Amino acid sequence: EKLKDVKEGFLGFVGFNNGRLMAAVGICAVLCAVTGYQYLHSRTKVDVLHSIPVKREKFFLVQYVSGILFFLIPYVLCMVLCLLIGAFQGVVTARHVLYCTGSIGLGILYFLMIYHVAILAMMLTGKLLVGILGTAVFCGAGTALSMLQPRLFQSFYDTYFTTVSETGTAIRSALSPIEGYFYAAGRLGTKGKFPGVFLLAALMIAILLLALDLWLYKRRASEAAESAMAFSKTEGLVKVCMIVPASLWAGLLMGSFNTYDSSVNIGWFIFGVLVSLILLHTIVEFIYHMDFREILRNKWSLLAAAVLAFGCSAVFLFDLTG
Repeated sequence: EKLKDVKEGFLGFVGFNNGRLMAAVGICAVLCAVTGYQYLHSRTKVDVLHSIPVKREKFFLVQYVSGILFFLIPYVLCMVLCLLIGAFQGVVTARHVLYCTGSIGLGILYFLMIYHVAILAMMLTGKLLVGILGTAVFCGAGTALSMLQPRLFQSFYDTYFTTVSETGTAIRSALSPIEGYFYAAGRLGTKGKFPGVFLLAALMIAILLLALDLWLYKRRASEAAESAMAFSKTEGLVKVCMIVPASLWAGLLMGSFNTYDSSVNIGWFIFGVLVSLILLHTIVEFIYHMDFREILRNKWSLLAAAVLAFGCSAVFLFDLTG
């Protein structure tokens, strides 16, 4: 009985449900992207490297492959060593080998997914801190959005009908690489089901992200280094996409202060949305320009964010969908 418990515990360590290992995979993916492409945020380094008569695709490929090998070699070696140690202790079975192999494959897939997302953030930004913040936004925005809809339902509707299907759960999980990683691991490890379509979709998304990264790298101007955003035309769009859901969450938080159930105080909700829109707009503009005089320069993006935020609020407040 004790040996059986040890085997099950070891299976949890080398299998799909090792949360610490999954977190390490995600952190390594971000670190590899940041360290590999941080030179893009330094004008001196960019000027030196881009003056060398080598195609940009080769520069990109060298950094890309280096980042993968930096993670892949120790990752696979550590997992193999764990199996060998377990085999010497007599706790490894064919199931352990199968689960460990599957865990390695899943880890590599979602390492690439998070790696490509982090590279995308580095390509779109010109400062290291902004690139790291962008990575966090890209990885967490999908989860925040998927959680926002049911929270709005609970806050504004007395009754509502919703269904929780496996397809819907998979789609919501696919919006974030981190949530998708945990979803796939849970399906494989806990339920013992192989989400083939989900994993194939994840692979296709990873490939598309890589293609987008390379496309942006080839079109990124050398002068973009040390600017907050490498492509100035994306500043307003990125800001609106960030502050609209964030302001709605802030409104829900403030609106729930004086209530004892899941409903919200409408006045506090509107106040929270309005204040957070202005505050977040100010913070983002300051990060963009590092100049307080530029904070109120892009008023149209703030107006667009306000229209979207209050328009979304009106849909739920007045039940415009019937």
